[in-house]
Amino acid sequence: MGRRYFGTDGVRGKVGESPITPEFVMHLGYAAGRIFSKGARGKPAVLLGKDTRISGYLLEAALTAGFTAARHCLPHARPAPERRCGAQRLAQSL
Repeated sequence: MGRRYFGTDGVRGKVGESPITPEFVMHLGYAAGRIFSKGARGKPAVLLGKDTRISGYLLEAALTAGFTAARHCLPHARPAPERRCGAQRLAQSL
Protein backbone atom coordinates (compact mmCIF):
# COMPACT_ATOMS: atom_id res chain seq x y z
CA MET A 1 0.00 0.00 0.00
CA GLY A 2 1.27 3.48 -0.92
CA ARG A 3 1.65 6.47 1.34
CA ARG A 4 -1.45 8.02 2.85
CA TYR A 5 -1.51 11.79 2.97
CA PHE A 6 -5.19 12.49 3.61
CA GLY A 7 -6.80 12.10 6.99
CA THR A 8 -10.30 12.98 8.07
CA ASP A 9 -9.40 16.70 7.97
CA GLY A 10 -7.29 16.74 4.80
CA VAL A 11 -3.51 16.88 4.64
CA ARG A 12 -1.96 17.79 7.99
CA GLY A 13 1.54 18.61 9.19
CA LYS A 14 4.02 21.38 9.81
CA VAL A 15 4.75 23.64 6.87
CA GLY A 16 8.21 22.91 5.48
CA GLU A 17 8.22 19.33 6.78
CA SER A 18 6.98 16.33 4.84
CA PRO A 19 4.33 16.21 3.49
CA ILE A 20 3.63 19.98 3.67
CA THR A 21 6.49 21.08 1.42
CA PRO A 22 6.10 23.49 -1.51
CA GLU A 23 6.94 20.68 -3.96
CA PHE A 24 4.30 18.32 -2.55
CA VAL A 25 1.64 21.05 -2.40
CA MET A 26 2.36 22.01 -6.02
CA HIS A 27 1.93 18.36 -7.08
CA LEU A 28 -1.25 18.17 -5.01
CA GLY A 29 -2.64 21.24 -6.81
CA TYR A 30 -1.78 19.72 -10.17
CA ALA A 31 -3.42 16.39 -9.31
CA ALA A 32 -6.56 18.10 -7.97
CA GLY A 33 -6.66 20.30 -11.07
CA ARG A 34 -6.55 17.26 -13.34
CA ILE A 35 -9.41 15.64 -11.43
CA PHE A 36 -11.50 18.84 -11.43
CA SER A 37 -10.94 19.19 -15.19
CA LYS A 38 -12.60 15.90 -16.06
CA GLY A 39 -15.81 16.72 -17.89
CA ALA A 40 -15.28 20.49 -17.58
CA ARG A 41 -15.65 22.84 -20.54
CA GLY A 42 -13.05 25.53 -21.12
CA LYS A 43 -10.79 26.62 -18.30
CA PRO A 44 -12.43 25.80 -14.95
CA ALA A 45 -12.02 28.35 -12.15
CA VAL A 46 -11.01 27.39 -8.62
CA LEU A 47 -11.13 29.68 -5.58
CA LEU A 48 -8.49 29.03 -2.93
CA GLY A 49 -9.41 29.92 0.61
CA LYS A 50 -6.72 30.55 3.21
CA ASP A 51 -6.19 32.06 6.59
CA THR A 52 -3.84 34.95 7.21
CA ARG A 53 -0.91 33.03 8.71
CA ILE A 54 2.36 33.60 6.85
CA SER A 55 2.43 29.96 5.74
CA GLY A 56 -0.82 30.55 3.84
CA TYR A 57 1.05 32.62 1.27
CA LEU A 58 3.57 29.84 0.63
CA LEU A 59 0.79 27.25 0.28
CA GLU A 60 -1.23 29.56 -1.97
CA ALA A 61 1.74 30.07 -4.32
CA ALA A 62 2.45 26.33 -4.53
CA LEU A 63 -1.22 25.42 -5.11
CA THR A 64 -1.56 28.19 -7.69
CA ALA A 65 1.46 26.82 -9.58
CA GLY A 66 -0.04 23.32 -9.58
CA PHE A 67 -3.52 24.42 -10.66
CA THR A 68 -2.08 26.70 -13.35
CA ALA A 69 -0.03 23.80 -14.74
CA ALA A 70 -3.30 21.84 -14.93
CA ARG A 71 -4.81 24.72 -16.98
CA HIS A 72 -7.09 26.18 -14.29
CA CYS A 73 -8.04 29.80 -13.73
CA LEU A 74 -7.50 31.04 -10.17
CA PRO A 75 -9.02 34.41 -9.37
CA HIS A 76 -7.15 36.17 -6.57
CA ALA A 77 -9.31 36.73 -3.53
CA ARG A 78 -8.77 38.59 -0.31
CA PRO A 79 -9.31 36.78 2.98
CA ALA A 80 -13.09 36.60 3.48
CA PRO A 81 -15.57 34.68 5.59
CA GLU A 82 -16.35 31.25 4.17
CA ARG A 83 -20.01 32.13 3.60
CA ARG A 84 -18.99 34.81 1.06
CA CYS A 85 -16.98 32.29 -0.95
CA GLY A 86 -20.09 30.17 -1.51
CA ALA A 87 -21.65 32.94 -3.60
CA GLN A 88 -18.98 32.60 -6.31
CA ARG A 89 -19.88 30.65 -9.46
CA LEU A 90 -16.77 28.49 -9.71
CA ALA A 91 -15.97 24.92 -10.66
CA GLN A 92 -14.40 24.24 -7.25
CA SER A 93 -13.33 25.99 -4.08
CA LEU A 94 -10.66 24.85 -1.63
